[in-house]
Amino acid sequence: MKQIPLFLVCCLAVIAPVQAADEALFETIEAPRVIVNWNPRESRLGTLLVYRCGDCEMLTLSIDRDTRLTRHGETLDIATLARKADWAAHVTRSSQRPGRAVAIAIFD
Repeated sequence: MKQIPLFLVCCLAVIAPVQAADEALFETIEAPRVIVNWNPRESRLGTLLVYRCGDCEMLTLSIDRDTRLTRHGETLDIATLARKADWAAHVTRSSQRPGRAVAIAIFD
């Protein structure tokens, strides 16, 4: 009888990591400085240079038509980023495509 619960525990230990590998993890970065290089080409609209702090290493992310843009909770057209080069924002990226910005929430 003790072998059945042990067998079930072993099966769950093997199955659980497989399920977690399919799920996307999201990271939101609070960036006091985000530089936008607006250069629309086909599906890619440009590049973000994300600075977590003054001394931190810069993170480069692409933006496209699927990137969500908000300001104070209001949805904006992604082309709003072309109006100026320097923003402060929360930038979200996904573990499935870590080089792409999923969402940008401007807070300046």
